[in-house]
Amino acid sequence: MARKKQPPRNTDPRYYIHYDRKNNLCWLLQPAICDQSEENTGLTEGTLDYLRTSLNKWKDAGVKTFIADDCPLGDFMLGENLTEFTEKSLAVVVKPNCEKGELWDFIDRPDRYLFDVNDDLCDDVEIMGAFCYSPAMGGSYSMDYNIVNKKHRGKGLGTAMLKSFIENPEFFTGRESIKGVHATIREDNEASIRSVTKNGLKVVPGSHRLFGINHGKRYYMYQRVLDNSMSR
Repeated sequence: MARKKQPPRNTDPRYYIHYDRKNNLCWLLQPAICDQSEENTGLTEGTLDYLRTSLNKWKDAGVKTFIADDCPLGDFMLGENLTEFTEKSLAVVVKPNCEKGELWDFIDRPDRYLFDVNDDLCDDVEIMGAFCYSPAMGGSYSMDYNIVNKKHRGKGLGTAMLKSFIENPEFFTGRESIKGVHATIREDNEASIRSVTKNGLKVVPGSHRLFGINHGKRYYMYQRVLDNSMSR
């Protein structure tokens, strides 16, 4: 397979690729439609199609129960979930597709390994997790979806993804710091509850009254207020 030799033509890689060395996560970012510009056009159509196809294969019970019960996950995440009205961004964690001896080179320049000569994601790149978020009032952010590929669950990846977002606000939001994070979670979504509580989010008392009952289950809001030192 022909590997990438030059940065993408439309967007500098620093806008949409970030290797978080502290948490050992390699991120690709598709910014909200309202934030796209000539300098940051986001991922190519070929890459977005690849992400859609990959996520459509995630059909386990957890995805159907808590995320998209009536359509494939990729169609939902890259369709009605990402519009000019939602202001949502989508970030995915990819598994390094390199030989063991090439890992440090990958960490330094992941674009050389992840993209082909057409600036599209190589067809052997594995999507490990998907993370969707959007701005909220007062400089805070809503953690809308944090989904881990079934084969990588039970290893703390979802917790690490949220931790990475909190610790790297400039990559995800363009801000040096953020004021807080919150997430609305169904009461029986134990994996998501563990993920947010390990990152210091606490349930807002009485918040279930704001969302009512859906599928016989209540939803609660979890939140954490951040100061500048916490989010840098």
